[in-house]
Amino acid sequence: MDERHEERLEPVTEDGQEEQRKDRAKLKAAEGAESNQAEHQEKKLEQELEQELEQELAELGGCPPSAEQLERADGAIFAGMAQARQRRRRRRWQRLGSAVLSLALVLAVGLTSIRVSPAFASAVRQLPGMSAIVDAIREEYSMNRTVQDALDEGYLQPLHLTQERDGVKVTLEGLVADDYRMMIVYTVELTKGKNADRLLSMRQQNGEEMLGIQAFDREGKEILQSVTSSSDSSTERVWTNRVELVLKPEVPLPEWVELRMNAQASAYRFQFQVDRKLFAGKSRTLPLEQMISVEGQQLHFKSMRISPLSVAIEAEYDPDNALKLFGPVDMKLTDDSGIEWERVSYSAGSSEENHVRFEFQSPYFRQPKSLYLSGKTFRALPKDKSRIIIDAEKGELLEAPDDRLSLVSSRVDESGMQLDFELRVDQEESQLNSYSVLGSDFTDAVGKRFLSFKQGSSGTSDQDGMQQLGYTFAPDDYKQPLTLELVNYPTYITGEYRIKLPLQE
Repeated sequence: MDERHEERLEPVTEDGQEEQRKDRAKLKAAEGAESNQAEHQEKKLEQELEQELEQELAELGGCPPSAEQLERADGAIFAGMAQARQRRRRRRWQRLGSAVLSLALVLAVGLTSIRVSPAFASAVRQLPGMSAIVDAIREEYSMNRTVQDALDEGYLQPLHLTQERDGVKVTLEGLVADDYRMMIVYTVELTKGKNADRLLSMRQQNGEEMLGIQAFDREGKEILQSVTSSSDSSTERVWTNRVELVLKPEVPLPEWVELRMNAQASAYRFQFQVDRKLFAGKSRTLPLEQMISVEGQQLHFKSMRISPLSVAIEAEYDPDNALKLFGPVDMKLTDDSGIEWERVSYSAGSSEENHVRFEFQSPYFRQPKSLYLSGKTFRALPKDKSRIIIDAEKGELLEAPDDRLSLVSSRVDESGMQLDFELRVDQEESQLNSYSVLGSDFTDAVGKRFLSFKQGSSGTSDQDGMQQLGYTFAPDDYKQPLTLELVNYPTYITGEYRIKLPLQE
């Protein structure tokens, strides 16, 4: 048999009610005192962080911080973050977070000229909204060691500018820049039932189709020399894209930019400030006096510019060379720890016939003491065989370097001139390289020079390495035959070279 115990509640008298009221009042007073004490401690912590911020700024004096200063900054940041995690009330976190955020952002301005600590970079990444931007840029530039290093150092300006036109939303996520280029990651989202056949539309300029991106400074002057863009579909409705904007040689990094884009036939205009304190003035140029010789053909290196986003090496082919060199096949840039920095571009004849520029990813943030340039092979042809002569109206190839290049078809009419070639390339190399052998200028039978190259294409059609090359030119009065200079060809010279490029004058 279960025994049940019941506790009977006696009625509370008026005296008892008074005692309960007094107890509640005491408890409330104690809680208020505890809250005041917590707020006092929190305010004291905030003042200490602000004082430390002022002290760090005074010690920096506009110069890069030392390792000891970085250590103290890291300590302040993570002490604040630890304290913040212990605060449960939103208003306390906001006040404390603002002090930590101020410290992180102000210190970030001074950290771009040296390698900063991983702790600082981690703290910057934890700031509100930064994680997604950093991740998006890191993914888009996953193969670019330089951009990865820049993100590790907090070398990033978030943008997060959004515009929507006719069901297409474009968002500029973030910017990485130096004195010579700007790299922007942006997203395109289809908010209505549209097909994303072309994320970036094309615009017409001088009769040519150009990528639909332009940039202007505050005075309305166009500032770009070239634009490259790529896109990668991440979902059916959202794409993450990147665009690299190379500034004109005479244009400094602007403090303000208007970026004009065309996406899905809609026009977008974004205006934003560029953080010049973060990005500008970080590059330096060093003189070079090295020379290499490959099968008797000489290349003289004149200078090297190292910046946060690239290493640019200026050089000249010796004018007495018997061969016309089209560029290196396997040139590598390595630092003193053996890390290889990928070649970004090779350009020739931009200002002088024999002038060339080699651009590589940059080890700027790793501060190597020296770099090394090495390789073995160049593409080249005898100078008297470095052109072709054709009669486009008759469809005849009158002169070529050898029998590997053939004219398949040609057309000249009111819409312009079309030339189609086949180029036989070694099978192994054909899988690695698609050749474009013609440049943008040529001369006709009376010596008139034309700069009417419109567009070109190349591709491989079979396993034997036969490549198709197509070139379209604007309509004009072309007196046949035409002489076209070659800018590339699959013939080689070899000879190993390795030179040291010191980073100190």
